[in-house]
Amino acid sequence: MGNYSITYAIYNPKWTYGIDERLLKIGASEVTPEEYEQYMHGLIFCPKCFTPLSRNPSKKNVSKNAKTAHFRHLPSFKHIPCAYHTIQKEGLNYVNDELTRETEEDGHFKRVKEWAKLPPEEYMKGDKKVTYNGINHDPEGEITEEVIPRHNGSKVKVGSNIETVQYICWNLDALLNVGFSLPGKQATLPLKDLLYSTQMLRRDISEEPQLFYGKMKGFHYQAFSNRTKIQCHGNKFMYIYTKNELDERRSYGADSIGRYVMFYGSVKWDEQKKTICHVR
Repeated sequence: MGNYSITYAIYNPKWTYGIDERLLKIGASEVTPEEYEQYMHGLIFCPKCFTPLSRNPSKKNVSKNAKTAHFRHLPSFKHIPCAYHTIQKEGLNYVNDELTRETEEDGHFKRVKEWAKLPPEEYMKGDKKVTYNGINHDPEGEITEEVIPRHNGSKVKVGSNIETVQYICWNLDALLNVGFSLPGKQATLPLKDLLYSTQMLRRDISEEPQLFYGKMKGFHYQAFSNRTKIQCHGNKFMYIYTKNELDERRSYGADSIGRYVMFYGSVKWDEQKKTICHVR
């Protein structure tokens, strides 16, 4: 998520650039590139300079050059100063090329290289600029022996990258039969075969991280980490511990009791033989 300058956008269908900026966040929501939907087109804005943003590519999750979908400023607003303008490295004159296949998104496969470690807004703290390391061809630039790829007309399918369990929850029905590759797993399996019900939890379960789902039976606010009680088999329960600031961001708390939750983590047993899940 931190490979691009703008890790999230502000979506507000009732706000227009040029209106009082203090009104932008009223009734707005924050969206990441993987949460973006087509109806948001023209209604997403930079959280720093507030100018309109676009998603590239607009309708797919992977570009023709195998780049992950990301937000970027519109060229018509490039004169507006912003700490999150991507730095363009100096252009080079590429004199060599090689034929390569064009990338096409494979709708039957998703991969999770690693889960996002921080909320998207955390990556945008400190005004850290990101340098674009892709090809910047300039016929007047310094000659380089590096090769520039040119599409030969054929295509290769690749799976888009997923970084959050939240995305899976929001699109669960459409993803159940889609092949998934999870971190540390060698095999690619349909999502429905990777979901582990807490009702099936047993003492001999591996400590390898799994994608669990279960019914929430209780929630307790604590000083350092909140505790959620999840139904297991019979009258047994497991507990997961989460950070309060992240729970608030997801509107996750006592109001969610009775609903099903999905989480990725490893299971361990404490001295009282209670199940504790370390969420990642």
